[in-house]
Amino acid sequence: MNNNFNLTEKSIDKKVKLSGWVAKIRKLGDLIFLDLRNSEKIIQIVITNQNQKIYQIAKKLTKEDVILVKGIIKKRKNINKNLSTGSIELIASDLELISKAKILPFIIANQTDGLEALRMRYRYLDFRRENIYKIIKFRSNFNKIIRNYFDKLNFIEVETPTITKITFGGASEFKVLSKNHLGYEYGLAQSPQIYKQLLMYGGIDKYYQIAKCYRDEDLRKDRQLEFTQLDLEKAFTTKKEIKKIIEKLLFLLFKNLLDIELKIPFQRLKYQEAIDNFGTDKPDLRYEGQIYNFNPLKDQLKLNLEKNKSLFALISPKFINEKKIKDYFKKEEIKTNFYFFNFEKEKIVNSNLKNINQINILNFLNKQKLNILKEEQFSILIIENDDLIAKEIAGKLRIIIANENKLMKKEQFSFLWVENFPLFELLKDSKLSPMHNPFTAPKKSELNKFLKLEGKNKKELLKLNSEAYDIVLNGIEIGGGAMRITDPLIQTKVFKLLDLNEEEIKNDFSFLLEAQNYGVPNHGGIALGLDRLLAVMLKIDSIKEVIPFPKSSKGTDEMMGGPTKIKEEDLKNE
Repeated sequence: MNNNFNLTEKSIDKKVKLSGWVAKIRKLGDLIFLDLRNSEKIIQIVITNQNQKIYQIAKKLTKEDVILVKGIIKKRKNINKNLSTGSIELIASDLELISKAKILPFIIANQTDGLEALRMRYRYLDFRRENIYKIIKFRSNFNKIIRNYFDKLNFIEVETPTITKITFGGASEFKVLSKNHLGYEYGLAQSPQIYKQLLMYGGIDKYYQIAKCYRDEDLRKDRQLEFTQLDLEKAFTTKKEIKKIIEKLLFLLFKNLLDIELKIPFQRLKYQEAIDNFGTDKPDLRYEGQIYNFNPLKDQLKLNLEKNKSLFALISPKFINEKKIKDYFKKEEIKTNFYFFNFEKEKIVNSNLKNINQINILNFLNKQKLNILKEEQFSILIIENDDLIAKEIAGKLRIIIANENKLMKKEQFSFLWVENFPLFELLKDSKLSPMHNPFTAPKKSELNKFLKLEGKNKKELLKLNSEAYDIVLNGIEIGGGAMRITDPLIQTKVFKLLDLNEEEIKNDFSFLLEAQNYGVPNHGGIALGLDRLLAVMLKIDSIKEVIPFPKSSKGTDEMMGGPTKIKEEDLKNE
């Protein structure tokens, strides 16, 4: 007897026993045809009225009932080429109803009528859909490749705590009440960052982990409250080696799972180059078009610009629709001035500026050596704003224009390393904040300058670069890493520059600073957002679809009904 669905024409005339779900029912006179499904395959079951016992059971079956059927495999007269078992069928000799299914909340099929909220409420039914099952299995194979790869490199998998001490910095943490320590709380780990550094201090020089991380933040299509990252750290290493390790891993994942050979090493861009040319530190390079500095044209355009305002432009192969741009700015609540020129055969045919010397503009474009000038028609869209804001707006419009004009190479996977990040950035309250995290080392060549600067030298501090690096895929940041601070004096100085006082440093990080006094290797690492990477690989828009049990866009658990209200006695205890 056989109890699996791995049946072929070699199985003809064999007796088998199969259990599964009823996917489809067709009643044709004296015959009943059932499509029986397990997690991966479907086989046709034939029931005749010659066996009235099983015929009567089959007549009452409905979709998603669980049955056990016994019989003999025979060749099908009408072959179904869409099924791997489409050339055979099972002629039933015995049938047993294992479990009855009530009316389904949505259709169990790839093309379902279930909206997202309903599918998340009945996520366990959603798993029965072939496309969702394949995603879950893909994720399982994805994890296997990661573990096998790092095992061969002699990395040690270490599970770090998820319930941890709350410390300064980073995103908003989930708080965990402690009944054993009334009035005190833990936090759910945002990442294993500090733990992996302590592992390096402890001599575990090659660490990795597929880690659960938690952040109490607003949700987006690429952000969940609970997410998974590949976390790794290595002692006695370099940025070059860490990147090489990740590139080889990604090569293996794409080759084994998608049969795609990535071109390595990946392209590299400095942070400032990315901002200047693409308006973002995570540019999508499936479209080659850049943003252009049009500040040299200020005089020729005769614009009455506010002081210190900048001009950055986009070139489009199709005419700019002024109303569309205005509607976009209104929707995104963007306040900015913009100017456009629609050119046809090197003549301006439409613009929201009058009396413009088009020869000056064309001469300027010629100096940029743009191929667009060879086109019959093209457009220029200029954004006027503060330097960084103008670049950011232009960067967003760059992607919109590329998508609308079908310039984006959708089938391509475009990887990019972004390097030379600033060590600090300025918050709205004019306080310094780490661009990555407070444990990222200042750039080695700028260390002496860093040590000489004080908190009052914000302008100079903002010019300092770090040993951080991000990896970007199709305009999505899928990972970030850095070489770490190992000197307690440098680490303390970073904390102080971030406005932590002596008491806060002692309370939050005394254990770390003490550990740095016992012989610390140089080390660095990276964390990859596995949910984001999986979503891009599978061309899925939201990471919710690649997470087995995701939260809704409001952060609720639609299936189990979480979160639950805190009981009054728990509040009193706290």
